[in-house]
Formats: sequence, C-alpha cells, structure tokens
Amino acid sequence: MNAGEQRLPDITRLDPPANQTTIKTMIGEGFELMLVGMGVVFSFLVLLVILMKVSGSLLSKFPEPEQPAKPSGPAGSGARTSATMAVAIAAAHRTQKGG
Repeated sequence: MNAGEQRLPDITRLDPPANQTTIKTMIGEGFELMLVGMGVVFSFLVLLVILMKVSGSLLSKFPEPEQPAKPSGPAGSGARTSATMAVAIAAAHRTQKGG
C-alpha cells in the first residue's frame, strides 16, 4: 500500500455493527412494546370491571338514605310568581331610566 492510498473496508461481511439497530429489530421492539401496552390497558380495564361489580354488590346491601320531602307550592319550589316577576321588571326599568 502506498502512502496516498486508503484501504477500503471489507464489504464481504453484511452484518451491521453491534451498536446499530436494524429496521427489523426496531419493528420487532415496536411490536413488542405495542403488545405490552395493550396488555396493560386490557388488564387495567378487566380489573376496573371486576372492582365495579364488587363495589356494586357491596353497596347494594346497604339501604339508600331517605330523601327529605320537598315542599310543594310555588314559593317552596323556587318558581317565580307573576307578582315577583312584575316587581323585577319594574326595578329593571327604573334602574335603566336612572331614577
């Protein structure tokens, strides 16, 4: 070999260097990661369904507390009567006119 010549790398070996990843290994790792993620999500959802059913069966054994009776009539239910609406409209008109 002369001083100005460079030696070409040996291309007979087609294996990539040990520190480089190939497309096949990247796709394989991506597929493995996808399966692990889907497995974790599926396991969590199954566990959630089981816990909801268990809590539903436990809570069904306790009676619901009685609701207080709601007062009947327009004043108790919060509905506005025509008299209160008239007072509100008159107050709004008075405020708009500045007087």
